[in-house]
Amino acid sequence: MLVGVMRLTLALAIAAVVACGCSYSSTPENASSIQGTWRVAEVPGVLLPAECQNMGYEITASVITMHSGELTISASYRAERAGEGFVLRQYSFTDNGHPNCQGVSADYVKSHYLRDIDVDLVGDRLRVYIPKRSSNRYADFVRFSPL
Repeated sequence: MLVGVMRLTLALAIAAVVACGCSYSSTPENASSIQGTWRVAEVPGVLLPAECQNMGYEITASVITMHSGELTISASYRAERAGEGFVLRQYSFTDNGHPNCQGVSADYVKSHYLRDIDVDLVGDRLRVYIPKRSSNRYADFVRFSPL
């Protein structure tokens, strides 16, 4: 279970890096639909410890910020259409130096963060694929608040 949670935390941290900064066009088919504050809802096959049940993302038009425990990782991003969803290409990462919800150091999480994140909107959920859409492994997030 710990390995699954660590993989999820690393994937979320990577996704957070993606969430740290996204910029895209203002056309109706852009990624504005994913902007907002998202909290983890479900990770099929993984029982999240209580400390990790508040993990989430804050996504603006240019930055994605991932929160896990005391850790915050932000990145600029660029969103690209990928079928019905998006690939969020992250760059320029920053962190606050605190450990994540499992006590893993910010340096370790950041060094394993994914640069590209595949996401879909599935109903009212943001589905973040771990590590890629083709893996069919994912974490679902519910919108906590729109931006």
